[in-house]
Formats: sequence, structure tokens, C-alpha cells
Amino acid sequence: MFRNILLIFMVTVLFAGGCSAEGEKTAKKESPAATEKMQAKESSRLPEGHPAIKSGGMNMMVKHGGMKTQRQVVVSDEIKAKWKSVQLEVTDRKLNTKDVLKVDIGKEVEVGKTGYSIKVEAFLPDYAVFSDHIGSRSTEPNNPAVLVELFKDDESVAKGWVFKNFPTFNSYQHERFALSLVAPAKK
Repeated sequence: MFRNILLIFMVTVLFAGGCSAEGEKTAKKESPAATEKMQAKESSRLPEGHPAIKSGGMNMMVKHGGMKTQRQVVVSDEIKAKWKSVQLEVTDRKLNTKDVLKVDIGKEVEVGKTGYSIKVEAFLPDYAVFSDHIGSRSTEPNNPAVLVELFKDDESVAKGWVFKNFPTFNSYQHERFALSLVAPAKK
């Protein structure tokens, strides 16, 4: 009796191992379709307005360029009191120049004599997306980001977020002027 049970157990294990190996071969053949299906499923769980996430194993790439802010931006009084301005590096691709501008939060400054100006709408020292708003996890500059708007002759031509630590997440895009957040300033 014991031998029969042992024999059944061994056949079951061998059969299950064979099915597993066959399943892996099938999964490899169906990998692109399975990946697309998984990406579609994951994308359906993203917040409204969030760009699709492309999976590549452990290295996931998220492209935020062109994303429009769809949530209210909330800046606490504590953050407003602590952080007063930022330094932005402005690269003018047309003139092939780079300048660092100090911009007070909530204010607008001219970009040289180009007819363009930049306004810093908000600064978040520890940028985070919450279920109902965009805000800061703390008052410390752990993930600094700035919401900027570029104007040409008082007309808005570009608007978006610029991240200090993760510039590939920037949603601000303009063909002539590239922006980098150099540093926040307390005063």
C-alpha cells in the first residue's frame, strides 16, 4: 500500500513538473501579448490623467512629459512660510545659453530680453501625489519639485512640473527653453 501511494506521489510530482515546464514554454511564446495584457491591467489602476507605465522587468519607466496637472495643488502655510524662492537653470536652445534665475514663488521673471517670462506657481519640497491632490509629504527637500509656467508676451505657452532629483519626470516641455530646478531657497 505504501509503495502504491509513493508511486502515485512520484507520478504526480513528475506530471506537475512537466506541466510547469510546458507552461513556461507557452508563457515565453505568449510573452509580448501577456506583457501587453498586464500593462493594460496595471494602467487601468492608475490615477486619472497619469501616463501609462511601460514595464521592463525591474526597471519601470514612467514618462511624465506632456502630462497635465489634473489634481488640485495643495501647499501648506508651513511650507509657504519656510520656502520663498527657487533657483532655476534656464537653457535657451535657440541662443545656446544657460542662465540661473532666482524666482520668488508666486512671481514672474523675464528670461533675458527674449520676450519670455517664467512664473513659479508652487514649490513642493517633498512632492507626492495623494488620492485627491498633489502636495508635500514634509517640509524637507526630499523630492523637490516646482510648478512653472512659461509666457510669451503674456500668453501661456508651456506649463508643468520640474523635479530636481528626477528630471525625466518633468511634465514641463518647451521646444526652446529647458528648465532645471537647481535649488530651493528659504529666503
